[in-house]
Amino acid sequence: MYMKDWVDALDSFLKFTGRDILINAGKISKELADKKAVAEYEIYSQHRIKRKDQEALDEIIEL
Repeated sequence: MYMKDWVDALDSFLKFTGRDILINAGKISKELADKKAVAEYEIYSQHRIKRKDQEALDEIIEL
């Protein structure tokens, strides 16, 4: 299977699931995408830490 075949298969799957398909490389630079990824990870990390803290408190309460 060649790369073009994979592209066509993925495009077909995205169309089937009702997703939009990019026809070019997009408008966001790698730098902006990296900044967005770091910001989103920070949000996720804070939620994860809060959840772990809450789970620890719940375990203490159960004792």
